[in-house]
Amino acid sequence: MSNIEKSDLINTNSPRDSRVYADGKYVIKAPVATNPVHIKVWLERQKHAKFVVDSIIEKNGNAEYFIPKIIEISEQPFIKEERVSGQPITSEYFAGLSSQQKDIIYNSLAKFISDMNQNLPVLDITSQLYSNDTQDISFFDVLESLKSVLSQKEISIINQSYELLEKYKDQTPSFVFFHGDMNENNIFFDDKTNKVSIIDFTEARYESAYYMFNSDLSRLPWLDLNKIIDIYNKNPKEQPVKTGQNKAVIEIFNGLRTIQRTGNSLMKNSKTANIYLIILKETIRALEKSCQSVNNSMLLANIPTNFR
Repeated sequence: MSNIEKSDLINTNSPRDSRVYADGKYVIKAPVATNPVHIKVWLERQKHAKFVVDSIIEKNGNAEYFIPKIIEISEQPFIKEERVSGQPITSEYFAGLSSQQKDIIYNSLAKFISDMNQNLPVLDITSQLYSNDTQDISFFDVLESLKSVLSQKEISIINQSYELLEKYKDQTPSFVFFHGDMNENNIFFDDKTNKVSIIDFTEARYESAYYMFNSDLSRLPWLDLNKIIDIYNKNPKEQPVKTGQNKAVIEIFNGLRTIQRTGNSLMKNSKTANIYLIILKETIRALEKSCQSVNNSMLLANIPTNFR
């Protein structure tokens, strides 16, 4: 770290949470923040990234793409990481590449996405109702507690909603582990070696496969989403992944998640219980409409074409 003053600052994109310096075959990253609390958070994020990177490399190697290893994490604070070759894939840079090189990028990226997804269990989206990372109790425990403040009809609507979600969960996207911050500054290509590199795994987390493609990966402006999804779906997978979604079924899921979270808040904050109760009742009314929409769409889907 003593050589950092003599090293070149190589990341100039803003906003950013790290300063990145060139150090031969490595880079040195240090936090932009100076507040001790923010520095602690920065270090924890780097430790999370190291765990993710180590697990991917150990399980998959890096035959078709490169992920730099984090060599050292210091409390000083800084991290030392392998340096990637090439340059960020901007729209302008991508446009100047050959068709063969573009295909290499697509195939490498699809393999990377698949490897990340398969690195941890692929879950049904309904798994979020059982457990989550906010330390809230499960949807089912919440529902049991809400029986004392909601009407029998309201509880019935919630139960019917859950039954519909279970019945049509094949029309919801899988819940998969992924990068979480796919942007032009985090994916590189070396046009001399034709190697794709991916960096910065501090945001790696579980997310829906639909969100992964349509929100996370869609931040790459040069990326043809239909093409990458097609290549991804053709890659062999030990765990099947659903990438599409039925909007009406997702509305039911979102409503049930709102009930889970709002119910938790109601039980923890008795002074503002009335506010949370209003939110719950509004959510239940919306759920009733969503259930009707799902039932109607499924009924229509089952009518033979010549009778429509």
